[in-house]
Amino acid sequence: TEHKADLTSKVDSLTNEKSNMERQMQESSNNIERLKQMIDSQELSVEDVRRMEREKTRVEAQVAKQTKLLEGQDNALKEARAKFDACFELLQESVEKYNAKARSFELIPESAKHAKGHKFEIVL
Repeated sequence: TEHKADLTSKVDSLTNEKSNMERQMQESSNNIERLKQMIDSQELSVEDVRRMEREKTRVEAQVAKQTKLLEGQDNALKEARAKFDACFELLQESVEKYNAKARSFELIPESAKHAKGHKFEIVL
């Protein structure tokens, strides 16, 4: 009888444990179903998110490429501006020398002795 009571106790314990496990399984199944419904009702799918991530990566690469191109063009513009400034400075010096010589030969201003009404002065 004592052995039978032990076995009955073990059966009751295992039955309770089984009931608890079945209840937990049902709760888990319900939770899984609820989550599936939430995912199905979302406006964006997983594939939409992946597609947006790929597009973001592509756009970031394009921005980096364009930024690099812009920096190269900016450097080329600075070099061209420096060359222009140097050429303009040389041109100014040449004009100043020309006008100084023209004054010494009395060709500037138009009313000068050898100008005869012509305008020989160079103005930049």
